Amino acid sequence: MARRRATGRFYFLLILLLAVVAYFLYQQMPARETEGIVSVAMSSDTREVEAVIVRDELIVSVEGLEKADFIAGEGDTVSEGETVAEIYTTNYIRRELNRLLEARENVRDYQRTLFAEGMDSTLERLDQNVQIKAIELKNIVEGLSRGNLRNLEKELSEVMQARQQYLKENRREDTKLMQLYQTEENRVGSIGSWKTTSEAARSGIVSFYFDGYEDILTADAFPTLTADTLRKVYQGDKTIQAQKTKRSEEVYRIVSNDVWYLAILSRDDSWSPVNGQQLSFRMEGFEDVVYNGTVIGVQRSGSDVIIQLSCTDPIGPLLYQRAGKATVGIYTTGLAVPVAALYPQNGQVGVWVQ
Repeated sequence: MARRRATGRFYFLLILLLAVVAYFLYQQMPARETEGIVSVAMSSDTREVEAVIVRDELIVSVEGLEKADFIAGEGDTVSEGETVAEIYTTNYIRRELNRLLEARENVRDYQRTLFAEGMDSTLERLDQNVQIKAIELKNIVEGLSRGNLRNLEKELSEVMQARQQYLKENRREDTKLMQLYQTEENRVGSIGSWKTTSEAARSGIVSFYFDGYEDILTADAFPTLTADTLRKVYQGDKTIQAQKTKRSEEVYRIVSNDVWYLAILSRDDSWSPVNGQQLSFRMEGFEDVVYNGTVIGVQRSGSDVIIQLSCTDPIGPLLYQRAGKATVGIYTTGLAVPVAALYPQNGQVGVWVQ
């Protein structure tokens, strides 16, 4: 039997069927975005490291500290020359007290000579008032009793002046006795000046908290700190702290809020930051605060890598933090577009702007 030959109509129907199938398959495939809105996006490379904080700070110490009345409060920002505290030193007041007692003895010795026949009752009473106040002052300084030295110094001056005024008004003035009285009064004035005003030698944040590493972790020593020292600080090793003299006592510190430093300890050989690179970090316990730093040095010692950062962000809660874990990230910000919207042209990949 003879075969029938395909006609043009057959081919037309076949092509139409293939077109319908292709269209159906195309509809089932995910749509390809060929256009989109350009947006800002960020990519990051983060890692957890050990970190030690080094502050640029000035430590104020006082020899023979008796007490300090602070004018500035903890965490206050002060300017250079601003009063931070009024300092009282034991050594100074004891020295001046001995001079006062010596002047008192000179007065009494001369009084015995001058008034051999006996002092009048009023002058004797006034002199006893001076003696009582002098003894009270001595007892407070020696820690035998408690009281307000400022008020007592004022009271002692007043009874001395009353005695001196009585002598002027009721008895013949004796030049030597008046000179001895004046010397005695001057000694009281010296005791009243045992207080010294401590002014801020620089601008910064005042803090009365010390952790013992202030002499080791200084801004000047920061570039040369070794991995061994930093790791001991991180572990809280107290044996590396500088030995303090008993004669000198730390009173307060002024911390720069303009620049401080972070030493990062890592054993990741694949991590190679370079000087000038910007890094962001969060300290453990203060995850809600993001700090930024600039790499100013990279040191390698065996398997240890020390990345040194300089930070200019306000130090904030890290004023009291010395070390801890930190999450450090390298963040890159750019423009994001759908991949399908990228087109190659002349060897370069780009987008058409609509």
